[in-house]
This record gives sequence, C-alpha cells and structure tokens, in this order.
Amino acid sequence: MPLINFWAVLTAGILSMVLGFLWYGPLFGKVWMRGNGIDPDNKELMDSMQKSSGMAYLQMFVGALIMAYVFAHAVWAYKNSISQADWIAGLQVGFWIWLGFVLPVKYGDILWNKKPISAVAVDLSYYLVLLVINGIVLSYFL
Repeated sequence: MPLINFWAVLTAGILSMVLGFLWYGPLFGKVWMRGNGIDPDNKELMDSMQKSSGMAYLQMFVGALIMAYVFAHAVWAYKNSISQADWIAGLQVGFWIWLGFVLPVKYGDILWNKKPISAVAVDLSYYLVLLVINGIVLSYFL
C-alpha cells in the first residue's frame, strides 16, 4: 500500500477547481453552455445558476479530492513499475487514464446523448489537461 502525500492530493484537488473555474468560465464557458443548451446571455438564468452553485462547488471539490487520491495510487504504481520515476511518469499516467477511461465515456455523450461535439470537446480537453497536470503534481510528491 503506497504512502500517499495528502498535501499533494489537496494540491491536486485545488488545481482541479481552479482549472475548472477557468476552463468552464472565461476560457470555454460560453461554448460549453451553448453546447449543453444553456443560453449564456440569459441574465435571469445565469443569476439563478450562480445562486445555487455553492453546494455544487463543494461536491465537485470532494469529487476532485477523491479523484486525486485514487489517481495518486495509479501514479505511485506506475512509477514503481518503471525505471523512469519523475514527472514524465505522471504525465504518462494522466494521458493513458484519459485515453482509456475518460475519452470512451465522454464519447458516449455524443453517441447516446446527442451532445454536440463542441460541448464534449470542452469536457475532453479539460480532463486531458487536468489529468496530465495532476499526474505531474502527484508524481513529484510521491
């Protein structure tokens, strides 16, 4: 059983929230909203969503911590199975987990939920960047 650095997990969780705020806000928020049928120009709707978002952010943070904790185990196992035990290992784990788990699941949104490619692309790119960054952070501290 690996000794997980909880400061690294907390850092990865915080980075997840900061990246999500930027990604789904000023960077790609309007593209994502339109792709999900939300009118970003509807002030009343935006105000309503903002007022009710506190609990959602808290739950997302808890989810980000859980993801970082489990991800730390994968990074630790990968680092201990190869001779290259530096930030490259974390980058590789992030990419392979994204390719093997996130991409197929999110692609299902296009196939089964008929979501537009623009909305799914925002999600896919977010998780790719997030997993690579978190992989690098976690590999540095494990």
